[in-house]
Amino acid sequence: MKTKIMRFMLASLIMMLSVAAQAQTPVADPDGLWSYSCPDAPYEYQTGKLEFAKDKDSGKLTMKFVMGESSASKAYTVEKQGSSYVCNCAVDNYDIVITFKRQGDSLSGQVLADQWELPITMKPLPK
Repeated sequence: MKTKIMRFMLASLIMMLSVAAQAQTPVADPDGLWSYSCPDAPYEYQTGKLEFAKDKDSGKLTMKFVMGESSASKAYTVEKQGSSYVCNCAVDNYDIVITFKRQGDSLSGQVLADQWELPITMKPLPK
């Protein structure tokens, strides 16, 4: 009986410590080059590359993107809201909002453009 209680207490302690360790592990902001896929967007906007970086002056996270064969855009500020990220930007004079969360090694979320709500996934490119 005594060993059963000790095993139960030990198992409970291990579970509590593992939960506490997971809660304290900070999730790093996205950094570097990423590829994105937005399959429901018009053809020329379905895939491309994104570059995440910290602004040297403000320390804020920024994002630039390449749409198909176009050149890189200006840097847009990415705001962290809880566990989500939000970026207000413009593509070909259309205002869009990209909201995403980290899902393991990738990012996934939604692109809001006019009345469209399109799914987007992003994966890091090898350095």
